[in-house]
Amino acid sequence: MAKSGKTSPVSKRKNGVSIKKVLCATDLSQPSQHALSKAAEVAEAYDATLVVVHIVETTHPGEHQQV
Repeated sequence: MAKSGKTSPVSKRKNGVSIKKVLCATDLSQPSQHALSKAAEVAEAYDATLVVVHIVETTHPGEHQQV
């Protein structure tokens, strides 16, 4: 599996495509776990860095944000 935080100096090329980083956003649900697994496979195949992001909303139900 690709190591987080380390970027290969030379990324692998497959079918003319070079990938250095793979970003996977997750909400920790079962479908997102499947997406994380696939993202890890892609990162490993290309010797790329896997970056996983999870964002937690800080507003409470019923509160409205001004945009």
